[in-house]
Amino acid sequence: MGRAEEVKIKEERLLELMLQQRLDAVVITNRNNFAWLTGGGDNHVVTATEKGAASIVFTPDAKYIVTTNIEAGRIMTEEVDRLGYSVEQFPWHNESERGEIVSAIIGKGKAGSDDGGFGLPAIDDKIAPLRYSLLPEEIERYRALGRDCSGAINSVCRSIKAGMSENEIAALLSKELYTLGVTPAVMLVAADDRVRNYRHPIHTAKRIEQYAMVVACGQRQGLIVSLTRMVHFGEPAHELKQKHQAVTRIDTLINMETKVGVPIGAIFDKAVAEYAAQGWPDQWKLHHQGGPTGYSGRDFIGTSGEKRVVQPNQAFAWNPSITGTKSEDTMIVTDHGAEFISLAEDWPMIEIDYQGQTVLREDILVL
Repeated sequence: MGRAEEVKIKEERLLELMLQQRLDAVVITNRNNFAWLTGGGDNHVVTATEKGAASIVFTPDAKYIVTTNIEAGRIMTEEVDRLGYSVEQFPWHNESERGEIVSAIIGKGKAGSDDGGFGLPAIDDKIAPLRYSLLPEEIERYRALGRDCSGAINSVCRSIKAGMSENEIAALLSKELYTLGVTPAVMLVAADDRVRNYRHPIHTAKRIEQYAMVVACGQRQGLIVSLTRMVHFGEPAHELKQKHQAVTRIDTLINMETKVGVPIGAIFDKAVAEYAAQGWPDQWKLHHQGGPTGYSGRDFIGTSGEKRVVQPNQAFAWNPSITGTKSEDTMIVTDHGAEFISLAEDWPMIEIDYQGQTVLREDILVL
């Protein structure tokens, strides 16, 4: 399947949604939806926002890129070339024309937008499920991204030395990722007591003495891979090793129980029960457990009672944690079960027997 065929299938999904919602046009501005619909196109300039610098106005008969004269050339040449788009551009210094152009394309028709922009109803909750079942081309891009993110974080973790600051580690990992064309959407690095005190430790000038947690969410062509690695200088204390063994068992269960057609809430409830079985009944309350991913860090967070069910070829990033440790990789639900796409190579692994199947999860790397 080439890019054109991939895009055609996605456009057919969007047209079906428009028919169901009785829409004559859909406006897409959010970066994740733009990347999904265009087969990996990128409409961002500023990374610190979900909105892109160019919008798609999609109708049954035509599709347009609406953006400034600054962005038009790059978007058309590098992001949507040969995908059948026409461009409607306006001078960067006359922002009011953006809305005027969109309104002119829509005319008297009924429309919705993913971000609620242009005075239109927000329909992102309707668009998001169209992204859940990944196509073969997307899966191949995702696997490559998983390998690159895993290789980058593994290389950096092995280079960590006592006395390095969290900022230095984040800088090294950012360099590795950017070199591979991967944007760090999330970067968390914690040393020693910060691993134990904070579930979301953004990196600081604190220097590592004995223990570190390194977390990254790497983004390329819209897709996002999330993964966590733990590093320790010298043999970890018995309690930490027990905690990590427990969290990897919880991680194994939640990933292996993520099967097509199963409600997300039922998977979450099994994970909560496993926390108790491992001797840590309240730890799940201290941090979310993750959920579906793909073109968002998490499409939504798994919780008890969540009735949405797992889709074929849907990606998940579950991230159970027990104070002081965490286990996280990104996987795709395939016909053969969970396929971890960010699994570490050249890393100490824990072999876990789950219902007769051997599952590999990352151990703490001892340096």
